[in-house]
Amino acid sequence: SAATHPQPVFYLARATIDEPDTTIPPPSRRNPGSRIDQRFPRGASPAAKAAPHPRVGLNEFLSHPIRLSLVAALASVEEADFASLRDFLQISDSALSRRASQLEEAKLVTIRKGYVGKRPRTWLSLTPAGREAWTSHLAAIKAIAKGLPPSV
Repeated sequence: SAATHPQPVFYLARATIDEPDTTIPPPSRRNPGSRIDQRFPRGASPAAKAAPHPRVGLNEFLSHPIRLSLVAALASVEEADFASLRDFLQISDSALSRRASQLEEAKLVTIRKGYVGKRPRTWLSLTPAGREAWTSHLAAIKAIAKGLPPSV
């Protein structure tokens, strides 16, 4: 009968600031002085020495197109009324209401309700955390758009 040998197990290192995005065997399976140790000496990870990619500055909550557009519209004003935002963004009342509520739950937007005469009105504004999130998100997009530096 043929003896079955377990297949070698390789671990995929996840791309983070501290780990390179490579597939290397765990240390217990390496042979000292092997080619893999020459290619990946301990502490010589290029990813550990390089500055993190600008994508780490992106705010995933702002990746949705309507939320991104809503925050961008609010970033240029102190406060905007619901109807003006709806018309500017060219979306339905329900879509704007849903996205505004999501941003309010994330503490990026403040929703204020009141009356003008006898008519109810809703105003939206960015919170300080919302302005900070927008600024860093926009800076990350600009950094990504620059591409590679000329020396690379």
